[in-house]
Amino acid sequence: MAQRVRSQHHNLRLLIAQQGDALAARHRVETLEQELSAIATMQARLAPPALPAASGAAVAGRLIQGAQFGGDFQDFFWLDGPGGRRLAVFMASVRGTGLGAAFLAISARALVRSLAPQAATPGECLSRVSDLLLGDNDQRMEITGFLGIIDLQAQVLVAARAAAPPPVLLLAPGEARVLEVPGAPPLGLQPRLKVPNVTIELPARAALVAVSRGVTETALGGVPLGIEGVAGILAASAGLDPEMLLAHAVAALGQAGARRPGDASLLAARLTR
Repeated sequence: MAQRVRSQHHNLRLLIAQQGDALAARHRVETLEQELSAIATMQARLAPPALPAASGAAVAGRLIQGAQFGGDFQDFFWLDGPGGRRLAVFMASVRGTGLGAAFLAISARALVRSLAPQAATPGECLSRVSDLLLGDNDQRMEITGFLGIIDLQAQVLVAARAAAPPPVLLLAPGEARVLEVPGAPPLGLQPRLKVPNVTIELPARAALVAVSRGVTETALGGVPLGIEGVAGILAASAGLDPEMLLAHAVAALGQAGARRPGDASLLAARLTR
């Protein structure tokens, strides 16, 4: 009898432990779901509104959310007020997970919007952003960024990047080239980061496409695309309208068998006059 009682007590303890583990696991899943929902809401709110047709430029962005949060965000805004002549396009990614990465992304976006109008160059802006992010980056998360300033009147792009992929310029369907934009280390990891600039003439009605690392790291057939592979996908688009370009690219990136580590983002801008 004593042995049977001990056995029943043992089985009861096991059952209680299993139920406790199940409840804890369920709580972890619910917490993760709530966190991911909050992050998705934050990312959606970071998306800027479309430009009016009379602005002289058309811009479109896409965010393909991965199974694991990758901290991608993008932005575009006028440096000299609505309807101005200088348009900033910004693509960045926080290599981290969870709400900490999401809040760091929000801070970086706010800093770029605040500092870009006063900075002499995109590189200077990214350098100042890097210094300010350094104090908030206790987890040492890697932040990549591309910032381009398009002068609509002069048809000139001044660009800088920190560990982000270089942009792609499309002159016509079937004609795409990767722009040579000197790079710098990631933002927010070292003081007084130097980010070089490059000035590039933009042909009339050319389209500029910036992408996050999640795009270049997407594997098709088991092989990561790299920026040249991305350029090839963009060149196969039937037109240069930003919405058309990105719809074509998203379809290619979402084909069966495609694999990517996290978020993937694209931002396309085109002069319309």
